Amino acid sequence: MSQLDLFARTTDPTTSHEAGETIRPYVSGMRLEILKQLATTSEGLTAADLADRFERAWSKRVQQSSVARRLTTLREQGYASVDGTRPGHTGRPCTVWVISRAGREVLAR
Repeated sequence: MSQLDLFARTTDPTTSHEAGETIRPYVSGMRLEILKQLATTSEGLTAADLADRFERAWSKRVQQSSVARRLTTLREQGYASVDGTRPGHTGRPCTVWVISRAGREVLAR
């Protein structure tokens, strides 16, 4: 997968690729912010927890699905891992995420 593929599918129209380029700094920043938040707790956080924290901090709505996609990427990169589930806001099980040793090393740089 190329860097461009992270922001738009190869089959998407040019406008989607252009939009993807405009969010590149924010998306990279969000992954870093997720790692920082995961490092603040030993209990782990769900995507909903993180979205709520970002919404309060940034005074801007952050979609849980956006956070979940970044968590998946961080797991694939070895910076975060799943640590079970717990009931979410609706009572349904939610994945709990924790920062990995490699994630902590990234923050220490």
